[in-house]
Amino acid sequence: MPKPTPKVAANFAKHDVAELTKKLEANDIAFARLNDSALLSKHPHLRRISVEAPSGPVSMPAPAPQRAGEARSYGAVPALGAHSDIIRKEFSSK
Repeated sequence: MPKPTPKVAANFAKHDVAELTKKLEANDIAFARLNDSALLSKHPHLRRISVEAPSGPVSMPAPAPQRAGEARSYGAVPALGAHSDIIRKEFSSK
């Protein structure tokens, strides 16, 4: 991956991400940003849902796609082994 010139890197280092993003978007300049894990978890394409689990609520990325006018519902996370008997029966030799 090519590295930015020292002048460009020094200039960008003087600004925070939000300020640079606004300036680049306002001037219709194409850009991409590398996200750390905190920014990645806030990305709009990773909208989050909360589901129940045996140990309490869990926040996780919502499954895609979401269709207009279609309600979604998410069940609880099953406890470890909750479906073991059903799976064994389904995949056992007959």
